[in-house]
Amino acid sequence: MTQRFFSFPAMAFVIASSLVGTALAQDDEAPIQERMSTAERQATGINKLTRAELEALNAWLNNEQAEVIEREVAEATKNREEPQDQRGFRERIADVFADDENDTSVITSRLVGTFEGWDGETVFELENGMVWRQAETNIYAVRSSNNPEVVIRRGLFDRWRLQVKGYNKRLTVERVK
Repeated sequence: MTQRFFSFPAMAFVIASSLVGTALAQDDEAPIQERMSTAERQATGINKLTRAELEALNAWLNNEQAEVIEREVAEATKNREEPQDQRGFRERIADVFADDENDTSVITSRLVGTFEGWDGETVFELENGMVWRQAETNIYAVRSSNNPEVVIRRGLFDRWRLQVKGYNKRLTVERVK
């Protein structure tokens, strides 16, 4: 199964940010009086400033612009969602048969709460946040245990099989969340 490190929107954001950043960096190098037309310089009165006043104004503008860009990048980064583990959900056929050196067909976690087996409609909530439900009608009762470790493996035809450590039985499950 191939893993994607960047989604298309995230990659587009990175490329756009770098292009905008490069354009702004080039504009930052030019002092304010060179960025304005003659009419704009006269309308703002910037042509009446001394050399020292112009240098102070340019330094302030560059600093202010850098802070605005920094805030915008921080906000965009904060709002971007981290990719979540999608194993167990229906996948594209190409992903199922993809050759990947990192085996992602095994999920190991712990059940949340007490395990007493399954009853034909059991839902399994894992510590890693995944939720799986029983996909077959088998019933299996065991002595209760708290937060046992489970292993979920991908099987044939993209079916997933759950096994609770310490028990020999396996159960076909499907991912809910």
